[in-house]
Amino acid sequence: MLAVAIVAAVVVLRSAPAAQSPAVTPGAPSSPPATPATASSSRPSAPALVATVNGLVDPAVGAYVQRAVSTADASHASALVIVLDASGGLDAPMQQVAQALAGSSTPTLAFIPPGQASTADTRLAQSAALVAAPATPDVQAFLRAADGQTVQTPAGPVPLATASAPITTFEMDPTEAIGHRLLDPTTAYLLFVLGLFAVLVELAHPGSLLPGATGIACLTLACIAFAALPTNWLGAVVIVAAVGLMAVELKAATHGALVLAGAVCLIVGSLLLYAVPGGGLPIHTEVSIAPSVLVAMAAIGLIGGLLLVRIARGIRALPSVLNPTQLIGAYGTTRSTLDPDGVVHVGGQLWSARTRGRRLDADQPVRVVARRGLVLEVESATVGAATRKGTLS
Repeated sequence: MLAVAIVAAVVVLRSAPAAQSPAVTPGAPSSPPATPATASSSRPSAPALVATVNGLVDPAVGAYVQRAVSTADASHASALVIVLDASGGLDAPMQQVAQALAGSSTPTLAFIPPGQASTADTRLAQSAALVAAPATPDVQAFLRAADGQTVQTPAGPVPLATASAPITTFEMDPTEAIGHRLLDPTTAYLLFVLGLFAVLVELAHPGSLLPGATGIACLTLACIAFAALPTNWLGAVVIVAAVGLMAVELKAATHGALVLAGAVCLIVGSLLLYAVPGGGLPIHTEVSIAPSVLVAMAAIGLIGGLLLVRIARGIRALPSVLNPTQLIGAYGTTRSTLDPDGVVHVGGQLWSARTRGRRLDADQPVRVVARRGLVLEVESATVGAATRKGTLS
C-alpha cells in the first residue's frame, strides 16, 4: 500500500503542469515594462502571452487554451504563443483547442521545442497562424525572428510587432490543474489499483474504516477519469480479477499459484486498460500508462502477493484458539438470535449453535454445555450461573 501510494505521488507530481514555460529563457524577466529604447516603435509593445500545453490534451487543457485565447483578445496582446509539448490528445479537446486557436483575433504562434514534435503537437500547430520548431528552446528568440511577418487572423492580416514584446506566462488555474492531473492516464490507473488494494485491506480487516474510505475515494476518482479517457473496460475487469485472485490466496492453500495468476492478470489488465481493440500494445498509443509505472506495478503486485502467501501460511499454521475438548464449559457471546439455532462466538471462533431453553437475543453471554459435531449446545450464562447457585428454581 505504501509503495503504491509513493508511486502515485510521484506520477501526480510528474503530471503537474509547469509553473512557468520551459521555453522562456532562464533569468529573463517574465513581464518587464517596455520602454521607447527597447520597443520596435515609439510606443511600448503589447505583451506576448505564453501558454504551455503539456501531457495529454484533455478537457482541462481545452478550457485552459480557450481561457488563454480570451485573455489575449481582451488584453490586446501582440501575440499568443502556445508552447506545444503534448503526449497525445482526446478527440473532443483536440478539436476544442484547434478551434480556439483558429478563431483567435490575436496572432497565435505555435512553438514546438526541439525534439518534442508529437502527432498531437503537429495537429494543433496546424491551427496556429505561425509555426516554428527552432533549434533553441527560446521563446524570446522566436518572437524576435517572427517580428515583422504578417499573419492571417479572422480579423484580417496582422503584422507582428514582437521583437521587444514583454513576455507574460499564462498558467492554469487550480481547477484546471487538478483536472489535468486527474485525467492523466497513469494517475487514473494508479488510483484504480490503489483503490482496489485498499478495499482488499478493508475486507481482510473489517472495521478499519480508513482503508475502505481511501479505497472508495480512489476508485471514484479513477472511474471519473476513465469516463473521459478511452478506457478498455475489459482491462479494468482483468485488473479487478487480479486483485480478487490475490484475495482468495488468503483463504485457499495454493502455495502461491493464485498470486502468480493474479500478477499475470495485473500485467495483462494494465496493458489492455487503454488498448484500442484490434490495435497493438497500448505502450505505443497516445493514451497510455508510463512504461516505468507498468514495471513498478508488476513488481509491487508480485511482491505484495508473495507477502499475502506468507501471511496466509502464518494464519494456517496458528494453533487452534480453543481445543475442541475444552469447549464444554467455555463462555462466549451470541452473534445472532438463537431461536433455537443461530451463531455464537466462542474461543475466538464463530460456531453454529442451538440454545437449550428460552430464546436468546444477539450479544448475550452464553455457556457451552454440549457439542454435537460442529454445532454447540449453549445456555444463557446468566441463567445457568443462577441455577447452579440454587438461586433460581
